[in-house]
Amino acid sequence: MKLKTFARRAAAAGAVLAALTLAALPALAAPKVQVSTTNAVADHADILSDETEQYVNDVSIKLSDACGAQIGVYTLDELLGSTTMEGFAYDVFNAWGLGSDDLDNGVLLLLAPNEADGGDYYIMRGDGLESQLSFSTLGSLLDEYMEPYWVNGDYDTGTQKTVQALAEGGDERAKDIFRTIGAYLAHTVPLYEMTYDIRHLIVLGRVASGVGGELIVGECCRILREEYPALAQKVQVMLPDEKFRRVGQSMAAASLPEVPDAV
Repeated sequence: MKLKTFARRAAAAGAVLAALTLAALPALAAPKVQVSTTNAVADHADILSDETEQYVNDVSIKLSDACGAQIGVYTLDELLGSTTMEGFAYDVFNAWGLGSDDLDNGVLLLLAPNEADGGDYYIMRGDGLESQLSFSTLGSLLDEYMEPYWVNGDYDTGTQKTVQALAEGGDERAKDIFRTIGAYLAHTVPLYEMTYDIRHLIVLGRVASGVGGELIVGECCRILREEYPALAQKVQVMLPDEKFRRVGQSMAAASLPEVPDAV
């Protein structure tokens, strides 16, 4: 579902003039598709951080393990030339082979920051996800998770939030991954409480980003209430804001006490 239609309509008069001018020029060739089957990110425009690339790969691997679905992110550093966003997305989608062949449940997020009117982005999904990710759902998803960050050049946040929303909406089993993490956390708390006097438990890390973190904490608290009621009264499980969740490992490392040198 393409989302830059409003800007394109606003610039319709200019686009007509530009089309008349460009008609006399030779058409640019369509960009060459370059992907790796071992990486869920092809950042040719160099607009995504290593953290975002790792995040997308982690989400795609977890989805693939759970239900065969895969999400790929492709950024384009060239102009589309003689093709369209939809046409190029189709070429990338097929060349990448995203998702399961039997279930046709792959998803591609195509980002083209150098296109006219502030760039463009496009989502293509396999027919196997038609009921979970309808065109209207994809449009709403991009409106909420990509566009606010895209206009400010924050490609990392927009990509991470969009990928997570796709993962959560693509298959109910994807949400079960986060609930399972919450269940493991809940049953681990009593073990640690045998050694440490735990009162506050903060859930951190990229896995806790977005709705996934809420599912983890929600499932953890549910199990604590039902199976460890005394502990549920004592321990407060907390989820910080989005920024602090993603730098959880750094926060935890910085809070470790200094170990004195061995004598």
